[in-house]
Amino acid sequence: MNEAATPCPLLSGSTRSEASCDPLLFEDCAFEEMGPPFKSKVREFQFPSFLGSVDFCESYAFPPIARVGCLLERTGEIRKLFCYQDRKWAGFFREIEIIGPIDPGNDLVQRLVTKHKPDLLTFSLQTARSFPEHAAGRRLLEVRQMAEDYRIDLPSTPEEYLRRLGKQTRKHLPYYLRRLHREWGSSYSVEMYRASEITWDSFVGVLDLNRQRLRAKGRVTGWTPRLAAHRWPLFCRNGLLVSFRLENKIAGATLSLLYGGEAYLIAIAHDPRHDHLSLGNICLWKTIEHLIGSGHTIFHLLWGQCFYKEQFGGRRVPLWRASYSSN
Repeated sequence: MNEAATPCPLLSGSTRSEASCDPLLFEDCAFEEMGPPFKSKVREFQFPSFLGSVDFCESYAFPPIARVGCLLERTGEIRKLFCYQDRKWAGFFREIEIIGPIDPGNDLVQRLVTKHKPDLLTFSLQTARSFPEHAAGRRLLEVRQMAEDYRIDLPSTPEEYLRRLGKQTRKHLPYYLRRLHREWGSSYSVEMYRASEITWDSFVGVLDLNRQRLRAKGRVTGWTPRLAAHRWPLFCRNGLLVSFRLENKIAGATLSLLYGGEAYLIAIAHDPRHDHLSLGNICLWKTIEHLIGSGHTIFHLLWGQCFYKEQFGGRRVPLWRASYSSN
């Protein structure tokens, strides 16, 4: 029996052009083109980082990044996977942009480039600073920083975490909490909600507090109603909401996403009327304690420089974009 002719059951309904299931079969299609069994496998694949994962590209990025390249065993097991964008400029200049930390020498990259022959090959949200001079027959054209993350390596206990912080932060955080208790007494509570426990009203309530806080600083939030609706299903699957409620109304909170034993801070907010209580700092501290207690190892504070990120032990990690040209 010719094994090369064995059908691959997971690919039913996809747009694969190959007529056989060779070892490490190459598959390349949009989410909307996938058959249900294959789509389920793709969603279950654990990418090394949330940044570049199917969850990030399909449900967080906006507009979504809708194409996937992967290598599969004949059994349908996915060995390698990444999400990418395929676009044309001026009707003829073609760019392939691969999302998330990927080795440019990856054989999956080579398969994708061989098929599409892009003029420009781009790797976005890379954590590595050094890139090879050549990748998939293209020459390195440019490397530049596109964003930055602040990463906290979480210890095994909250006490150890507090000991790692600077002297003033170690002193102030417990003081902030004692002051809050003196002012609010028994009228407040600290509540944690995971995934489907998070309600739509609490989700948009946190975003509204974030909007108020930014407006008080003369800034505008990027959380439009359309963006909130787009990301809401992701929080229903992977979200964490840590909130301080005063008389059963959210006064301060953090919104995070959980992925592969790591956590990603998406929003931090508090009612501007409580600025004097340093409520944002208290919310973040309690979030970190909860993550440590639930076994998470890394907390990413994401997107941009702020004093509190270093104050809470965040280590700056630049995120890079590398571009390779065919000419």
